[in-house]
Amino acid sequence: MGAQRKEGASPAMIRIEIVEGPGRGEVRDFRQDIVNLGRAASNHLVFEDPYISSEHGQIYLSGERVFYCDLNSTNGSAIRRQGEDRFFRDAREELKPGDHLVLGGKEKPLVIRFLGADAGDGDESERTIVASRSVAQARELGERLGGDSKALAALYRLARDLATAKVRSEMIETLAEALLTAYERAFLVAVYELKSGRFSVLTHRSVGERSGPPGDIPPAARERLSTEQEAMLLEVTGGKSAPGTGTALFAPLLSQGKLSGALRVEVRSGAAVFGSRDLDLLTVFAAHASKSLENLELLEAVRARAQRLSTENEYLREKSQAASDMVGESPAMKHLRSQIQKVCPTDTTVLILGETGTGKELVARAVHEGGPRREHLFVAVNCGAFPENLLESELFGHMKGSFTGATDTKRGIFDVADGGTVFLDEVGELPLAMQVKLLRVLQEGEITPVGSSKPKRVDVRILSATNRDLEKEVKTGRFREDLFYRLNVFPLKVPPLRERREDVATLAVFFLKKIAPRLGRSSLEIEPAALTALSNYHWPGNVRELENEIERAALTADADEPVDASHLSERVLSAAQAVSGGASGQPLGALHARLEEKEKEIIRETLTQTGGNRTRAAEVLGISRQAFMKKISRYGIK
Repeated sequence: MGAQRKEGASPAMIRIEIVEGPGRGEVRDFRQDIVNLGRAASNHLVFEDPYISSEHGQIYLSGERVFYCDLNSTNGSAIRRQGEDRFFRDAREELKPGDHLVLGGKEKPLVIRFLGADAGDGDESERTIVASRSVAQARELGERLGGDSKALAALYRLARDLATAKVRSEMIETLAEALLTAYERAFLVAVYELKSGRFSVLTHRSVGERSGPPGDIPPAARERLSTEQEAMLLEVTGGKSAPGTGTALFAPLLSQGKLSGALRVEVRSGAAVFGSRDLDLLTVFAAHASKSLENLELLEAVRARAQRLSTENEYLREKSQAASDMVGESPAMKHLRSQIQKVCPTDTTVLILGETGTGKELVARAVHEGGPRREHLFVAVNCGAFPENLLESELFGHMKGSFTGATDTKRGIFDVADGGTVFLDEVGELPLAMQVKLLRVLQEGEITPVGSSKPKRVDVRILSATNRDLEKEVKTGRFREDLFYRLNVFPLKVPPLRERREDVATLAVFFLKKIAPRLGRSSLEIEPAALTALSNYHWPGNVRELENEIERAALTADADEPVDASHLSERVLSAAQAVSGGASGQPLGALHARLEEKEKEIIRETLTQTGGNRTRAAEVLGISRQAFMKKISRYGIK
């Protein structure tokens, strides 16, 4: 640890003998550059002596020399040499083989004899660790700094400024300024960020002749920051970017217990070197900064999540509103809307009946959005999409370990939607066993998760839908009669598209408006002949089939042309021909010509109605003036 070593080099070794105290007579070899002594369990040499401080001192290797540094211990340290003891605190002394370290109380001191050291085969060319501190000791170090009013003032200002910082970049700059103020002798302060295993400079401050950003963190410091997460005092013996000698302080920045960056403070020749008190101060700085940075990062994450949830919520509301905006002015649709308006304000259970593709879920959303639960969740589940065992877990949840694969407890849909609405699509597909459980929800308002014996009360409105004839299912025994009556309190019948053909053209234009942005077009238009063909088709797949047909036709049409009859599928054109008389022997190829004749007739009639005003005629037909002029030119209409 210390200076960077060549690959394959032998490690350094420090040898000591315990002369007096626990372990007397033991000889200990430490194959490392630094040995910590003290009462705390994190030290390399631990002595349970009340007169020895938690972090009392350090023996460290610097090149071929060995030093002992007292870490501002309470009772100080002494070096016994030639029978004389010399006491000191917060200072360092070079050790010679045979020197004794005397630590602790006067009556039963701990005495350690330094036997010698081997620097190994490393290359001692740049920096050596002199002392280190654990950020976890910040409270104790802060108390140690209690007599230093200047240090306390700097820490107070830092805490105040960090508390008012709104964004991370502002906090980093505040931290750098505080370091430069606290360390008047420093010629460089820097704040680093650790990403993907590399330290990069976030900001720095320099004084004097130095210019430009600082270099990389020395290897010895990088290693100790990463492995020990300790603050350290390094002896600087030179470097290309900053020649001269001096000392450097490094301290880790932690986030949720993991290394996220580092602080750096350096002095050079001409200024007093840093000592233990300076290291204590930077350790406390790092502890404050780490907590503030961590809190701000968490706050920014919460803000980002809140913004994302707000955006998603807005999107879902828009999607829900668009879905519930049922298109059509036919008598059947007007009657359906009237029924929805009657049941919306209540909590009545609704059964929505209709063929596949008629838009039963849109009706369910309209009921939910128009009711008192609109501010709560609307959760839809297709009862036919799950096997029976998985459907029970999906609806009611399960307890951890209740079955193979249940590695965690899971909330069911009824629990998640508590206070809102649950829409059971294809409710006729429910197995009989699940019908019993659903009946209990309707009768008692209770669910029991799989693997649990305790029922849980829920408050949900249940909307259901089916394309089956449930009355026939009841007679055959495939659906419970009591459940049918519970679900069928207020039935809503969604008409098939063939029973409201007058809505086909309106729906086609509506779908084109939805599709245009996805195709990168500001608008999409459709020819009257195409609308006529669409209106003559019987639509067995109902509204869903119409939407798919419109999307396919829009993709077929070129970017600068409207959708016309030629872009429609063969099945639609065939049905349109049959309805318009083409089935009486006329070939399918004649259909397009017949549709064009009908379109010309419509254009002429519209021009007559508008007194020849082509702009007004285009508005009446619902197409752009440019498209209308193209048709006049193509058909030769005067």
